[in-house]
Amino acid sequence: MAERRAYPSDLSDARWELIEPVLSAWRAERRRYALNIGRPPVHDLREIMNSILYVDRTGVQWRYLPHDFPPFLWNPRCQAGGVGAVSGISLDTAVSVYEVIRQLPEISIVRDRSRAMAVLDAIMSPDWESRFYSFDSRWSPAEEMASMRDGCGNDYSIVFSQAGAYARGFDHESPVSPYRVAPPVPWPGLFDGVPEAFAHNVLEPAFSGHDGIPRVTVCFWRGRADSEWRAGAIEALPVGVEDGGSAEWLFDVLVDGRPEAYQQFAEEYYEVTTDIEAIRHVYALRPLTQSVVSALNPDVELVDLADDLAQIGYPVPGAEATPETA
Repeated sequence: MAERRAYPSDLSDARWELIEPVLSAWRAERRRYALNIGRPPVHDLREIMNSILYVDRTGVQWRYLPHDFPPFLWNPRCQAGGVGAVSGISLDTAVSVYEVIRQLPEISIVRDRSRAMAVLDAIMSPDWESRFYSFDSRWSPAEEMASMRDGCGNDYSIVFSQAGAYARGFDHESPVSPYRVAPPVPWPGLFDGVPEAFAHNVLEPAFSGHDGIPRVTVCFWRGRADSEWRAGAIEALPVGVEDGGSAEWLFDVLVDGRPEAYQQFAEEYYEVTTDIEAIRHVYALRPLTQSVVSALNPDVELVDLADDLAQIGYPVPGAEATPETA
């Protein structure tokens, strides 16, 4: 690939020499202890830093990043393992939770997408602690839970039950964070209208901080008989304050729903190339084969995924169908 023309925001050679050892050491450590799945990183660290600086200097949205930079990097708040979070970059487009729930499909489809994303992450990252997406079909005797953790303090959880589904998310940079004030308190209206069937999820310890305050900047739900997802009557932000698209980017891949969306995420997050046909196979919830697993990660054996598949509730050849909670 031809060398691109420099932008005024690019790192100078002198500045790059100062920070390169730190970033290279971080990347090596990350691959060694967390995401070392046997394939080299795709993008040059200096170019990743240059793209972050370009956005910081120009204010352009990440999706409008010039094509001579590495592709749009998922989760700008956590670029290059925290570099973006330090630089204070956030998405410019404020998309409310109401827009997110308008785009979400019915509960069963959200559940299926969540299981597929969890299986793909289990293949991409054998170490559970390093995964972005997870799914626990045994969250409780009567509930399942899909979850996302980005390693930078942002996360979401979706609890599926016979009553329907309850979702909450936390963006640590959101202006509606409960920690915007002291003592911390949830943003007004976030929990307005939460049905009694989901009330226990609001104060669930796993979704709260050490102080017992719910870690939440977005909340929505859908009852079994509901025709759409619902959210509380959230108090508007002060004039001039935007939420940075908090709800949108937290649930971006889930809302998109296409295998290509997961592929783009995975190639940026895990810094590897991926096989789109293998991803489509998993999104269709077809039983895994060794060839599909190897196409995504040649270092993983199908037999080693048995416990993960059981926990996720992913279809296994010859297994009897079990009743779904969703």
